[in-house]
Amino acid sequence: DEVPFPDVFGYFAAPGTATSLGVRFISTTRLPEPHGTCTKQKAVNGKHYTGNYDVESCFRNCLQERIVAVCKCYDPAYQHADDGGTTASCADGNQTDNLACIERIENSDSGEFNIIRDCDCPQPCEMDSYSVTVSTAKWPSTAYKPEECQQNKPGSAWEAAKMSCLEWYQKNTLLVEIYYERMNYQVLTESPAYSLVNLVSDVGGQVGLFLGMSIISVIELLTLVLLLVCYCATHKSRKREIAAIEQESHNAK
Repeated sequence: DEVPFPDVFGYFAAPGTATSLGVRFISTTRLPEPHGTCTKQKAVNGKHYTGNYDVESCFRNCLQERIVAVCKCYDPAYQHADDGGTTASCADGNQTDNLACIERIENSDSGEFNIIRDCDCPQPCEMDSYSVTVSTAKWPSTAYKPEECQQNKPGSAWEAAKMSCLEWYQKNTLLVEIYYERMNYQVLTESPAYSLVNLVSDVGGQVGLFLGMSIISVIELLTLVLLLVCYCATHKSRKREIAAIEQESHNAK
């Protein structure tokens, strides 16, 4: 239930060509705050456009509201809610001034209005879209003869245009083929690069590492102190023993 915008998202198919449109479904899931700025809004929050929320509808609704507020008329190029004729079309009245007002608003270089800055239209957190691959070829070929050309019906369109049947088809008809490019679909999902669980895990690991190092250091320090005490005690005892032996040797002489 979305408003189509063929002027923005449409594709051209010229007469005399066969246009193939390969469609592929894409499902996108974005992260809301604090990771991103997407919105979970389901419907367009405006009076000019209705249906499911999408960025283009939001931008057009915001732009139309700004034109109505500043220019006192609505731009017929965009959808406008019925207000009982209170707001006139910018195509009526002084068209020169109305057009100048619209161009001043739509031109972001004027500084009066910037659609990105002044319109709150974030990307939806969940969005389904379609990617399209377009290919064209000349149609019909000179070797192909449409069924209508084989019937030779009098009063046909190509006879009235004084053309051959094939020439008329090449200038006035086209062939459009729409198909699924692939039978699978693509899923794009955002995930936090660093979550709270990762933070707690890393902090716990670092704290455990430092605590382990501290305990080992304390044990090593106590061992060093004990060894120093033992060394000092044994060293003094040995000095006394050596002094006693030397004294005995001196007395014996």
